[in-house]
Amino acid sequence: MRELHPEVPMIALTATATKRVVADIVGQLQLLNPLIEKQSFTRENISFQVDIHEDKRFQLLYYCKQLKTSGIVYTRSRKVTEELSLLLSENGIPSTFYHGGIPEKDKKDKLQKWLQNDIKIMVATNAFGMGIDKPDVSLVIHYQIPRLYRKLFPGSR
Repeated sequence: MRELHPEVPMIALTATATKRVVADIVGQLQLLNPLIEKQSFTRENISFQVDIHEDKRFQLLYYCKQLKTSGIVYTRSRKVTEELSLLLSENGIPSTFYHGGIPEKDKKDKLQKWLQNDIKIMVATNAFGMGIDKPDVSLVIHYQIPRLYRKLFPGSR
């Protein structure tokens, strides 16, 4: 690209690059006098906690009922996304589900309803998430621990 259009400005973005990777990016893209911005990973407005409960469904309902904005609940399976979305809806919490097995048009419709706050909770597999830009998401729950971590922590659910 640099050879075809040397005058066109370029941008490279990364959230986690080391100094060595940043140098490699600058070299590979032939960036001239790049402005490199780096901020701390510390985010005062984000917290992380692990809760272990006997009745996960009850706890999920509790958290979602307290929620004033939007949330995402991640699961490992398509079946569980649908079950939890139904549970939430039956308990007065507007929700829908999102996974790789639904038609593209339905995915777009569900996403749009969630983005417009017609839906409060998106219950989803990891097919949902990358590139989501919704500033009022204040709750993200991993209802089931991801498979990778299950291998590391065999007693987890």
